[in-house]
Amino acid sequence: MPDESSALKPAATNPAAAKTAANPAAKPDTPPLGLQLIAAEPPPDDISLADMLRFLFDYKYHIAVVALATTALAVLIALIWPPSYEATARLSRPSAAAVRVLADIRSGSTPQWVFGQFLDKLDSRALRRRYFDEQNLLAALVDADKRDGDKPVNAQEVFERKFNQRLTYERIDPPWQGSAPRRGKLPPPQQVEMHLKGREPAQLAAWLNGFIELANQETLAVIQDDLQTDLTYQIRANQEDITRLRRLSEQGRLDRIARLQEADSIKRDDILQRKAALEGRAQQDWQDEKIRLSEQYAIARDLDIVKPIFIEGRWPEDAPAVRTNLRKLPEYTVGSEALAAQIDALDAREGESEQGAAFVPGLRALQQELVLSEENVTINALQARESDDPHIDGLRAQEAALAQRQALSRRLAEDARLTAVRIDQAAYPPYQRLAPKRRLIVAIGAAVGLFLGVLLAFVLHVVKKARVEDEETLPSAAG
Repeated sequence: MPDESSALKPAATNPAAAKTAANPAAKPDTPPLGLQLIAAEPPPDDISLADMLRFLFDYKYHIAVVALATTALAVLIALIWPPSYEATARLSRPSAAAVRVLADIRSGSTPQWVFGQFLDKLDSRALRRRYFDEQNLLAALVDADKRDGDKPVNAQEVFERKFNQRLTYERIDPPWQGSAPRRGKLPPPQQVEMHLKGREPAQLAAWLNGFIELANQETLAVIQDDLQTDLTYQIRANQEDITRLRRLSEQGRLDRIARLQEADSIKRDDILQRKAALEGRAQQDWQDEKIRLSEQYAIARDLDIVKPIFIEGRWPEDAPAVRTNLRKLPEYTVGSEALAAQIDALDAREGESEQGAAFVPGLRALQQELVLSEENVTINALQARESDDPHIDGLRAQEAALAQRQALSRRLAEDARLTAVRIDQAAYPPYQRLAPKRRLIVAIGAAVGLFLGVLLAFVLHVVKKARVEDEETLPSAAG
């Protein structure tokens, strides 16, 4: 214990008071201040590095025991901690050849767009839950004792904690050329890495590959169904257009036949009317000619003119040798014989229509027109036509479009190269543990043990120092 007299010191030091004490005869510049003696606090203990090392050495066994115990606990934890693994698969955009049939059907079906649809399926909780249920992952992810316990297993919780949260993927983007887009979502990446964490390496790889395949199939199913719906609508529209064109062409052909038949009917009626008019006129002319000849015959018979009077030997004797007929002679001058013959010829012509037609101008031409109107070669050709397809404008283009869409529909359903993703690296059973990191656990345990050992040493030192001070204080208080 330090000497209390040496620990006493002035509470404050005044320069003027010091000067007066040195020279009592001198007048003080300022009035003297009152002095008060107080007990000084002991100086603080300064701990040096040597003291620290000495302190740690004094408690080395305590520190060592705590550090070793903590390290042993860390080793035990590292050994009994169930190992955890992570299966990884790398996926890329499909090639242009793999989605060519999609691009042929819809111009916007690029590899980038198809890969984006695939990534949407990877994020689908419904698809993940469907795979979880179809593969009966609940039985594989829940321990047997928990399944057999009284408490029912929450399948949704198991799905969320042990499958959905552990199934992740990350983008692998090339360095941006320039700056990233300011607005809108990022375009689909060129590659992604998909991860699944768990305890069984073989199962992890199989589950991850199976889910990727399911996502690929579902993506293609949705795209194919969408495109097939469009193709079916377009094919039906083509077929309806072809049927409509054929129906209109057939109706047009029938309309043309009807127009031609009506025109022929009108033409035949006109020919028949003109023919009837000519025949009626010819009959009337025949009747008039017969009446006229009958009158001339009666006159010739009354005049007793049997032979024609201009026949040689019938002229008067005093008539000149050369005669000029300056006027038309009456018809009865031909004689009754000639007139009777003409009347008989007219009577015979009445029963012979063909013979009578020869004496009617224009009747033969009308008969020929009537025969031709009975047989219209255009109508016969139109009626004999088996197909109107060669005569339909635009039909071949519609048939070509229909054939192309039907071929695309078959290609879409049968193309074996069609895929929504290109697997750069399939998931394999991981050989390296993801957790626990045993070295790190042991190192952390050793560090924590050292820290706790030093902390324990300080606590013990403080307790010991307080006990010593209490023991020294008690005798002083008793004296």
